[in-house]
Amino acid sequence: MDDENKAQQAQDRQITKDEITAHSAEGDCWLLIEGKVYDVSPYMDKHPGGSDILLANASGQDASEAYEDADHSKRAKEMLKKYFIGVLAQ
Repeated sequence: MDDENKAQQAQDRQITKDEITAHSAEGDCWLLIEGKVYDVSPYMDKHPGGSDILLANASGQDASEAYEDADHSKRAKEMLKKYFIGVLAQ
C-alpha cells in the first residue's frame, strides 16, 4: 500500500479517547495532537527528549500545546506524519 492510501485510511479511521488511553506505556504510545492520533511507539527510543516526555503526554490527553511549546523543527513535523494512524472520534 502506498503512502497516499495509508494516509487516506488513517484520515478515515476514528479513534476514541479510551483507545488512545489504552496505548500509554513504554513501547506502546499513542499521542493526540491537534485532533490527530499518532502511534509513536517505534520512535520512543529515538526521541531526543527521551521516551518519558512522550509518555507524559500520552493517556488520551491533548498533547498539542506541549508539542507546539517544544518548538519542533520542520523536519520533526514532517517525520510525525509517518506515525499518523487516525483522527479523534467526535
